[in-house]
This record gives sequence, C-alpha cells and structure tokens, in this order.
Amino acid sequence: MSNLDPQLSKPRILVVGAHEDTVRVFEHFGLVVVGTALAIDTALAIARAGEPAFDLLFSTSRVYGDGDARDMLRALRREGWTGTAILTTANAFEEDIVADCRDAGFAAVLPKPSSAEAMLAAIRDCATPSSIP
Repeated sequence: MSNLDPQLSKPRILVVGAHEDTVRVFEHFGLVVVGTALAIDTALAIARAGEPAFDLLFSTSRVYGDGDARDMLRALRREGWTGTAILTTANAFEEDIVADCRDAGFAAVLPKPSSAEAMLAAIRDCATPSSIP
C-alpha cells in the first residue's frame, strides 16, 4: 500500500545521497524531483519546512550526518512525514539488513548499483497507478 497522494499526476521525489545520474534518470522519464540532499539534517529540514513538499523519498543507505538512512526515515516519521520511501544499498542481499530497512519503513530495498529499470519499477510498484506516467 502506498502513501502517495492519488491526486498527483506524478510522485514528488526527494533524492537523498544518490548520485546525480539517478536524478537525471528520474527526470528523463518525466518524474518530478523536488530536491536533493546529501545529509540527514537537510532532509529533515526540508520535511519540517514542508517546501518543497515530497511524497516519495529515494535514498542510499549511507547519508551524511548522525546515523544512516534508516535513522533518517525514522526521524522523518517522528516529524510526521507519511510518504513512501525506497532505499538503495550495497547490502540488499543480506536478509537481516533488508528486514531492518523494511522495519524502519522502507517500502522497497534495491541493490546498489541498480539499473534505471529497477529504480523505475520500484517507484512504480510503490506508487499509486495514477502517479506514474
């Protein structure tokens, strides 16, 4: 089940810690990237400010700041953010790590690196039908 706003034509994505090529891929396929961040504090500040609003978080497991992406998502949830989160990690094949990521609230956990097709499929699978082109 997705928390993406079904009224949106496309999910509004905040990309955290990912390479700029990821942003280019999303934009090439018509997805709306509302911002990028390298650090947990930046992502939390964006969520607190509510601008730019985002309903999908796409993050790598390692982000700058205290903790990792799991800690960042838990903090976002404490701040009241209810969107959908997708994670890329080099440890996607370690069952205990994937389970912990899912427990933290990530809807999908992808291996790193991931192909454009895999990233887009994860977004499609986690989004409502009307939010993906």
